[in-house]
Amino acid sequence: MTGDNIDMSVSMPDAYTIAIGAPHNYVGFNNAGHVRVYSWNGSGWLQKGLDIDGEAPGDRSGWCVSMPDANTVAIGAPNNGTGGSLAGHAGVQLERHCMDAKGLDIDGEATSDNSGKSLHARCQYCGHRGFQNDGNGSNAGHVRVYGWNGSAWVQKGADIDGEAAGDLSGKSLSMPDANTVAIGATNNYGGANYAGHVRVYGWNGSAWVQKGADIDGEAAQDGSGWSLSMPDVNTVAIGTPANAGNGSWAGHVRVYGWDGSAWVQKGMDIDGAGFDDQSGVSVSMPNANTIAIGANFVPLNGRVRVYAWYGSAWVQLGLDIAPQEGGNFGWSVSMPDANTLAIGATGNAVQVYSIINTLGILDNTSGTQPMVSPNPTKGKVAVDLGSDHTDVTVVVRNILGQETLRKTYASANRLEICLEGDAVSISLR
Repeated sequence: MTGDNIDMSVSMPDAYTIAIGAPHNYVGFNNAGHVRVYSWNGSGWLQKGLDIDGEAPGDRSGWCVSMPDANTVAIGAPNNGTGGSLAGHAGVQLERHCMDAKGLDIDGEATSDNSGKSLHARCQYCGHRGFQNDGNGSNAGHVRVYGWNGSAWVQKGADIDGEAAGDLSGKSLSMPDANTVAIGATNNYGGANYAGHVRVYGWNGSAWVQKGADIDGEAAQDGSGWSLSMPDVNTVAIGTPANAGNGSWAGHVRVYGWDGSAWVQKGMDIDGAGFDDQSGVSVSMPNANTIAIGANFVPLNGRVRVYAWYGSAWVQLGLDIAPQEGGNFGWSVSMPDANTLAIGATGNAVQVYSIINTLGILDNTSGTQPMVSPNPTKGKVAVDLGSDHTDVTVVVRNILGQETLRKTYASANRLEICLEGDAVSISLR
């Protein structure tokens, strides 16, 4: 429906289930928003249950969604006014014969909280935030974690308040399990003016305790922590679309691992390609070695890239995923596993991709013949030649030394090769 922004948010708990938020939907009320859940039947996506409509006009329900499993969905409505004007709320639904509310709405604490603009759910637990909450100063923000006790949502521990006034803590959050939460505060001043930061907290049995030091943004105005993804308790990816390391608003993503006492960056920054990419507007990690990154303004239409960790560096898998037309592609991404990727774009349809045994980039910039790893391998491989070349011939051989593929390109600087059988060598001529 026009104006719905049908795919402002997406979440996939597995490769066969997807929740899609449309915060501007008009069916129930003007801008009440709604969420739809779909299941894959082997040949198409079928809606599961009825639309989950927003409670009232202007709620913008579906601004964010999170599905920890196929029968539970948490829905953020940042403009809901139950707790006061713009207080917001998060509602959690689970499947019975249809999608019914699980307990009462979790309303924002006070007027203008904007509670529910980001959330992450794990089965019986739901984290939600009000990034304009004033509990620790004007717009300091906070996050609350709720657990299901069998009949109602009960807050787990005290509010996790932002460090200082204006922080907007809770702009993003991610929970890999019921006892760990990462929280983004894009306006924090700890590193530099508006550099932003991320804090990770663990539950010690009675309270939320910070795990390690603040993970500060690289530079002033970065707004680090715009997007977050924690695939496990020792890994966190942080998206910073305003970072200027590779050009104004090029953006970047940093991945950190816990070494037992501190958060240590894993590999180099994954920078946007250039000016105004806004790379890092969304991130999703299905595991510690795979990451999808949305760059929603490239060039105006947006793009998503998937990277894998190859021992010492983040390497792009395959080519960019980009639409032929439309805007803000990559505004939201969700990877339930390393082979499935859902991509949302405001005002356009959600696209779900299967990644079939993609090997990644084989760097040939040194002029040597590329090596195949793992060896043997099959599937799809991308070869980066480092510069433009003409009359490039690719020869692929199997373990017996037999030639299984020969293809010539008139000109190329990057190749994608589909390997139908096991390959042990790829040579370029």
